[in-house]
Amino acid sequence: MTKDRPSIPLGVKAVAALSATRVFGDSIESVVIPWAALKALNSVLGAAGALAIQSVPWVIIPLIAGSLIDKAGGKVAAISLILQAALLTLLAFTGPPTGGVTAILTFYVLILAISALDNITTYFPLKAISALVGKDEGALQKANATVGIAERTARIAGYAAVAPLAVLLGLKALLLDAASLLLITALTAYLTPNIFRFTHHPLSESGEDASMREGRMPIPKFVKYLIISALFFNFAVGSWRIFLLDALKDVGPLGEVSYAVASASVPLAGIVASVLILRASGRLGKLSPPKQFVAGCLIEAVFVASLTTLYLTQSPQATAFLAPALTLILGFGDPLINVSLHTVFQARVRHEVLGRVRGLFDALATTTIMVSELATAYFMQYDVSANLPLAYSVLALIGALIGAAALNVGVVSDSRQLFRR
Repeated sequence: MTKDRPSIPLGVKAVAALSATRVFGDSIESVVIPWAALKALNSVLGAAGALAIQSVPWVIIPLIAGSLIDKAGGKVAAISLILQAALLTLLAFTGPPTGGVTAILTFYVLILAISALDNITTYFPLKAISALVGKDEGALQKANATVGIAERTARIAGYAAVAPLAVLLGLKALLLDAASLLLITALTAYLTPNIFRFTHHPLSESGEDASMREGRMPIPKFVKYLIISALFFNFAVGSWRIFLLDALKDVGPLGEVSYAVASASVPLAGIVASVLILRASGRLGKLSPPKQFVAGCLIEAVFVASLTTLYLTQSPQATAFLAPALTLILGFGDPLINVSLHTVFQARVRHEVLGRVRGLFDALATTTIMVSELATAYFMQYDVSANLPLAYSVLALIGALIGAAALNVGVVSDSRQLFRR
């Protein structure tokens, strides 16, 4: 049996290794920067500001990032990593702000720039795998699951390493370590053009190609329906941290431990799900991405209903003990959704515009999560939360149904047109 199982191409393994290195450095950076703001400003609001600024580019930048990757491929990803390493080094030597307005603004501008550059590099595996593997959905599923396992393992390792490294090395050394990891990743990617060259098929004279030359971006029908799906689904699921933080705020140290363990359990369960996807890739038929997408949506809908119901029981202690188990459910559903979405985008969107189309989707999906968090916090502030479990569960199911219809129905004509060209 193992002899018949298709091996993972060398290029995909290289993409997974480089992505893992980048994510490990990024996970250190994502913990160190808010912590540095908290210590320097002696303010939770300062740390919250750092987190918010780190999040802003993920709403604004994806469309730009996708376009850059479409046009320049691996080179722009490598340059982005080098610039991130340079800014992290600058941040390490300038240090966190000490209270002056100029120092605080400089600190936040550096954070904003680093986060924006990081957004660009996240589209590197999307395009690289599409170029390396082609359009076969089974092979794409296997490649995406492989990269997902590497990234989630690196993120857990990074989170686990931050605390002991901070004690031994200090915040400045940690920032320099993160910068060196990103620099190594960039140089490796830049010096291996045979693996990371993104090939493009020559454009034909079709109407879609003409629209690209005129500056318009052709968006397949199924992507439009997936965007509608994300508006419903992400609004329902995106606010889970708000529920958890509000439920645990009065539990003391137990709440902090519970939140940390719950956050770590998401990528941990994601690794298990990614391994299962990897083993099943190529054996479930052409409909495996839609089936996995719907399964992931249903799993996360169960998570939403369970978490919001637990929140309404008004038992912080019960929430603290059960939250890590519930987020395991969320973490298990996440790869089923995201690996399937990566696969269908890579298989069914023209390679020339893959980054831009996915960037548009990601920007709208992330915006929906931010709106959900704000709206949920408003509902809680004004005690309008009695019906949230039912409402959010219904929204998640509607989103799952629309997404399933998009992947199973809307894609057929788009795929035929693509392969005729």
